[in-house]
Amino acid sequence: SYFEYFTNSISNSFKANNSANFRNYKPVDWLIDANYGKTMFPPIVWLTPRKIIKEIGGWNENLSYNDDPEFFSRAILNSKEIIHVANSKSYYRIGNSESYGSQKTLKARISEIESLKLVSQNVLKIENSERVKKSLAYNFSKINYSLYPDFIELRKQIEVELKLLNVVYPRNFGNGLFFKVGKIIGWKLAKRLKLILK
Repeated sequence: SYFEYFTNSISNSFKANNSANFRNYKPVDWLIDANYGKTMFPPIVWLTPRKIIKEIGGWNENLSYNDDPEFFSRAILNSKEIIHVANSKSYYRIGNSESYGSQKTLKARISEIESLKLVSQNVLKIENSERVKKSLAYNFSKINYSLYPDFIELRKQIEVELKLLNVVYPRNFGNGLFFKVGKIIGWKLAKRLKLILK
């Protein structure tokens, strides 16, 4: 099974790279891979039993952006296993600048961080381990990188979360020229250089 991206028509769709990772998963293992960006199941691919949704409650309406990771973290952690259904196919529309997923507003960024905090709380209740904390720290630091040098107050919140997790985590947010430069001069200087040269 897999999903395909499309813009205006599914006749011009193309396979999403990370849909190759569709397989059976234990709940915590899936959340770890998702934190590292190794897998991504958009809401369209989930077939969630009504019983689980009743048990966990509905969507968190306090979140305006990135609310699906928080909702599905609760659903997944209230399941025994994620079962991959072979030979299924979904279509995922991209390229809509008006969509919630395209928002980069302050409100959207606040929601994104709050969502990850809640995901963090949810999974740590089930497994408070080094491997979980490393994956969460990686995800928080990836958001921190995307916000830099703007949103100072939000980045301070992320730094608090990273201190609470208290783990050494990988910081490889890419493999291009600026990633290599960042290893030498530091990621903050490399990000500033990248923004200047845009």
